[in-house]
Amino acid sequence: MAPLQYRLFEPQLIPTGAAAIYIGMSEYWLKASRFRVELDGPKYAKIGRAVRYDIRDLEAWIEERKLRGSYQTVGGAS
Repeated sequence: MAPLQYRLFEPQLIPTGAAAIYIGMSEYWLKASRFRVELDGPKYAKIGRAVRYDIRDLEAWIEERKLRGSYQTVGGAS
C-alpha cells in the first residue's frame, strides 16, 4: 500500500485512452469529439501538447446523458 502522502492525491486528470475506457466510448470517438461540436463530447484540458480529462467532468458528462424514459432527450428537455 502506498504511503498516506501519495494516496491523498488521487489522479483527477487522465489521458484520452483511459477517459475513453471510463466513459465506454472509443478513443477515436473521444478524439473526434474535440473537433466536431455535434458529437458533444466531454470537456478536456490541454496542457502543453497533452490532452487530459478530469474524472469529475467525465462523471458530469455521463450524468447529463442519463434518461428516465424514451420520451426524454439528452439535456433534460422533453
